[in-house]
Amino acid sequence: MSLSQKSKRRAINKKARRREERGAEEVGGRRSSQSGGGITKGDFRDDEFCFEDKFTVKGKQYVLKEETILKALGEAHRTGRKPVIKIGFRRIEVAVLIWEDFMEMKDG
Repeated sequence: MSLSQKSKRRAINKKARRREERGAEEVGGRRSSQSGGGITKGDFRDDEFCFEDKFTVKGKQYVLKEETILKALGEAHRTGRKPVIKIGFRRIEVAVLIWEDFMEMKDG
């Protein structure tokens, strides 16, 4: 990996950490230690939800794969929480929920 690639990777990691910290603060939760690795699951969490935070550097598109959803689902359920995938674009933030969880929240 070249020096410029390393500096780009560091900048992306720094942005990811800031997003996770801000997301945790917004939901009244906490950032997971060793997010992206280790035994703590999810990027941040509160009492009810386990959040995976994704973003695109260029801001135009993000491809959400079934594998990502199933990973978030498994990690959330192992901690007794519901999964939420937060995706950041340049001008908007969106949240992806499991349909059954959404319906439960809507009816609850």
